[in-house]
Amino acid sequence: TVCLLLYRSSIDAPAFSGLHKHAGRLLAEVGTEGDTAGYGAISSALMKLLVRQGGQTLLAGVTSVVLVTGGAADACPSPSFVDREMMRELMDSDVPVHCGWIGRTPGPRGRLKLWSSTVAALYPWPAQRRSASTAAQTRTAPIPSPRCR
Repeated sequence: TVCLLLYRSSIDAPAFSGLHKHAGRLLAEVGTEGDTAGYGAISSALMKLLVRQGGQTLLAGVTSVVLVTGGAADACPSPSFVDREMMRELMDSDVPVHCGWIGRTPGPRGRLKLWSSTVAALYPWPAQRRSASTAAQTRTAPIPSPRCR
């Protein structure tokens, strides 16, 4: 699994980060599950951007999170609880989270499967895993299951 954390650099980024040379450009941090011991691809990319931005929280300029996995799978890779918690703590809640994977069986659009949500909708767990009573108590609309039909 690989995570691309897309963000726009800002002019007020710390000088040591090198981002001031790329103000306004779309950049990406790349994270994989093997980058940092015990952390997922999303957490790895978030930690890299956190260091690049000098440890400031809320991370500036994040436009989206893209999570992709190779090989045939039945569903998109689900962000771990730690990944979801870090996204909630470090990014705006309306940042989109996109997932892509190659399905085992072809659908109307081929084997490539895509699914999107937001940071808010994924925390504390994806809506499709919520019980009926918990879903009724939340203000976010339930998101579709990440399994393509």
